Amino acid sequence: MSLFDMLSKNTDEPKISKKKYESISQKLVLRAEKSAKKGDINRASWLYQRLAITARRAGEWDDGIKYALLSAEYAQNEENIFNCGWGYRAAALAAIGKKDFRAAVDYAIKAAEKFRDSGSVYAAQWCYKVAAEASIELNKIDDAIKFYERALMIEEDDDIQNEIYRLKHRISHPKVDQYADKNEATEGENIKFEAVVENHAPESLKNIVIGDREGKVTHEIKNLAPGEVKIVTHESAGKPGIMQSPFNFITWENKKGQVFDFDLNPINVRVRPKLQITSVVEPVPVAGDACKLVVLVKNLSVKPVYDVKVDVDLGENVKAPRSSPKRFEKIEPGNEYGASWSMKIYVPGKQTVAKGTVTIHDENGVEYTEKIPPVTATVHETKPEDVVKEVTEEKPRMDVMIVPYEITEMLYTDLEKKFFHQQRGCTFRGIKGSVVLRHVKENCSDMHLVAEHRFKDEVMLLYSFNMDSIRHLMTVVIKKSEGLVYLIIKLYSETEKGLDVRIGKIADIIRHTIMIENDVHEVDKVEIKKVVNIIDSVVQRTKIGNGDSEETEKDVNIKDSVVQRTKT
Repeated sequence: MSLFDMLSKNTDEPKISKKKYESISQKLVLRAEKSAKKGDINRASWLYQRLAITARRAGEWDDGIKYALLSAEYAQNEENIFNCGWGYRAAALAAIGKKDFRAAVDYAIKAAEKFRDSGSVYAAQWCYKVAAEASIELNKIDDAIKFYERALMIEEDDDIQNEIYRLKHRISHPKVDQYADKNEATEGENIKFEAVVENHAPESLKNIVIGDREGKVTHEIKNLAPGEVKIVTHESAGKPGIMQSPFNFITWENKKGQVFDFDLNPINVRVRPKLQITSVVEPVPVAGDACKLVVLVKNLSVKPVYDVKVDVDLGENVKAPRSSPKRFEKIEPGNEYGASWSMKIYVPGKQTVAKGTVTIHDENGVEYTEKIPPVTATVHETKPEDVVKEVTEEKPRMDVMIVPYEITEMLYTDLEKKFFHQQRGCTFRGIKGSVVLRHVKENCSDMHLVAEHRFKDEVMLLYSFNMDSIRHLMTVVIKKSEGLVYLIIKLYSETEKGLDVRIGKIADIIRHTIMIENDVHEVDKVEIKKVVNIIDSVVQRTKIGNGDSEETEKDVNIKDSVVQRTKT
């Protein structure tokens, strides 16, 4: 039989006379002292626990407290936290018998803490209930509610919940209802929270403070007469995820000067990450001629978005190959990705070309769907000579200054072996390699061109520059093969911090310019082996990287036609 079972059984034993108690206690004290002298501390603790129970049965409350505390002390010395909890539990019960309720609360809380430390949470719940009952005897209703709420946190219990409800209506208290002006908001959109405070008590309540525990938002109501209502509000910009109202506690003072402190349940508003969705039909559509729809998704949130799916329904006059929705695994804050669809429009005139949705997930896996604004275009019967293409979105820009860093090719080769590096790339169809080269040079004009090497169907550019006073190198390879143009960018930096962000920015700027300003589209799918072989041949021929043999053997993962950076 465990100590728990034995004590549970023995607490229900009948009362004993004082004479019998003295006889039993003398023997138990001698055995306990003897065990302690022999160093058997656990047994001594157990015997003092038996003494405490025997004292309670005889109504000897002081002895019950004394022996229970000795039991707890011995158990603590042996680091037997569970038995220590039982010692304080016995002391709390004896204190209740003595009607020393303050001491009972103290011992019960100590017992609960020991039980929690030992992993016996249900014993801890029982002790919190003892503390609550003792607090009620002291007429400390607010303390009793707190102890019951702690017990309720361990396990749901309808009886405890009902007792809390009953106690809250025994004291004079304000009633608080919370509201928000919207159930869902977009990141950055203002959300107005409102707390309605009403005095249901027959007396005035004073010095009411309502707000959040951290003290960032607090409101004070000096006096609230019976039946009076006051409304406090707070307005702030939405942050992605779940945004709570800033009202999670309230304190007040009754006519006796007693101060009460209650927790409130804040109201929640779901805030969706902010996106910028734009679209364009390129080139100017002519009836029966090939064109493409490009949908650009830019993450304007402060947090990444995941599993981005772009799905469109083309208009009834549009013919296009069957295509599945475009997906992107992740879009970092400030980055933009484009999805494109080839099509032909056969009926001239202004019309809706497409509509659709963009579906994303936040960091908690919550799904959001944004509508793509209807894409309209004027389709011409023949190609007009005087129509100039309009681009609806500026290309991404670097947020920092790039300054040329002039070095020789020999120093470049030496530094690239020492610097940290990451690689990005993409593939295009329907464009000449020379056009890609021109766009690369235009976008990299602020950098120092260290060298340019040309091979058959392949060009390699070496750049050096300073960004935020940090030295950078960049190798760009443009290779044409079987109708595809491969653009590979490898960025080197003397610091690893932020390297992935910087190469992402540079790659996005170049890719964006090529896609928007030219009649091209990114290839939807490419055989992995073919891309790896091409990249490996470039690595070997032009010595991209540090030249180690392991460099050319690492895998390159292909996802939505974007060559992701290798684990280098």
